[in-house]
Amino acid sequence: MQLDRNLLLQLKKPLVLDGPMGTLLIDRGVDLGSKLWSALALLNAPDKVLEIHKDYISSGADIITTNTFRTNPYAIKLSGVNVNSKELVKIAVNLAKKSISTTNKKVLIAGSNAPADDCYLTQRLISESELYNNHSEHIQNLIENKVDFILNETFGDAKEIEIVCRICLEMKFPFAVSVLINSELKTFFNQDLIKTFELIEKHNPLFVSLNCSRPELILKALDVLQDFGPFGVYPNLGSIESFSTGKLVRDFRSDELKIFVEELIKRNVKVIGVCCGGNPKDIKLIRKIVDEL
Repeated sequence: MQLDRNLLLQLKKPLVLDGPMGTLLIDRGVDLGSKLWSALALLNAPDKVLEIHKDYISSGADIITTNTFRTNPYAIKLSGVNVNSKELVKIAVNLAKKSISTTNKKVLIAGSNAPADDCYLTQRLISESELYNNHSEHIQNLIENKVDFILNETFGDAKEIEIVCRICLEMKFPFAVSVLINSELKTFFNQDLIKTFELIEKHNPLFVSLNCSRPELILKALDVLQDFGPFGVYPNLGSIESFSTGKLVRDFRSDELKIFVEELIKRNVKVIGVCCGGNPKDIKLIRKIVDEL
C-alpha cells in the first residue's frame, strides 16, 4: 500500500498506528537513563525493540514507527554517547523491517523525527540554522534507509514545525506532522493552534495529527481543528511520572479508551494509535473496534 493524502481521505476505516516505544521499554525492564532515551535500546537491547515492533504488528498495527525519536544529531551530541546518527537510524529502520518480514500483512514504516531537543521544552534553545541542519541530516538518514514516510512527531514549536515541513517538501518525500498541545489548546510553545495547522497544511502533508496529550484535551482540540484533515490521533495514556521516576504510570482504562476511539471514528479521524503509557493490548482493542465498523 502506497500511502498518500487522497487515499487517506477516501478510507472508510482508519489506519491503526502502533503505540509507544520508550515507556513500553521501561515497562519491560530496559534502562533508558540517558539523553538518548529510547534510542539507547538500539545499543543495549535491540532484541526488545524488535519484540515490541512484532507485538504491535501481531496486535493489528497497519503502521509501525521506527525507534528514532532520539537519534537526531543534536540529541546524540547532548547525550555524550560515542555513536553517530546515521548508524543509529540504520539500526532502528532495519529492526522495523525485520519485524515486518515475519508477517504477510502489508505494514507501513513511519520514520520518527522528533524535536531536536526535549519535546517538553517551552522555549527554543538552539538557532534556526542549527535546527535546519539537524533535521535535514536526520530526515535524509531516514529516507536513505527507505522508510515509507516521515512522521514528524511531538512538535510544540511552530517555527521548528515550519522547518521540518520545508525540509520534507524540499526532499520531495511524504510526511506527516503531529503536534504537542498545552491545556490552553495552543502549541506547547503557546502559539496559536489554528495558525500552526494552516502553516502545516500549506506544505501538503499526508496527514496532520495530535499526540502525547491527554485524550480529553485532544477531543477539545479536534473541535477547534475540525476544518483540517486527514487527521491522526495518538494520545498519552500515562502520567508524566513515567519520565521523572522511570516507573510507568498508566492512568487511563481500556473502557475509557474504547469510548475515546469510537468518538474519534465518529469524527472521521484517519489514523489512530496510542502514545506514552500505551501497549500492544491497546492496539489490539483499536484494531477490534476498527474491524467492527
